[in-house]
Amino acid sequence: MTSFTFQVTKYESYKQGKLLASRIADFKIVCTLGINYIQVQFIGDCQFDITQRFELPVSNDSFDPDEIEDRFVYGRLTPEILSPFSRIKDYYTPIIMEKFKTQPIIRFLLPTLEQIEFYGFYE
Repeated sequence: MTSFTFQVTKYESYKQGKLLASRIADFKIVCTLGINYIQVQFIGDCQFDITQRFELPVSNDSFDPDEIEDRFVYGRLTPEILSPFSRIKDYYTPIIMEKFKTQPIIRFLLPTLEQIEFYGFYE
């Protein structure tokens, strides 16, 4: 896996399968791989509530993301996050990122279990 830049042209947000928003966009998602993490940065005019720069763990011995059939997965969904007693205060920093292999889509999952899908192309 290598670092990459993704030019966003559209995004959609969903919660419990219901579409909340769908908008045309023009900004970049820059992802830089470290030894056991991926750093994600949004560059440009992001007109929604999401942390603009954060890191997600890469948690296996090969320092590669988990691989599920059609996507790579960074981060972890832990029981603490799903608990109604969760102490997570930052609802705008994603906990999981999925990078699809065959489609130009990047999906983030927020602690509120809202999904944000970004469409565009890799530079």
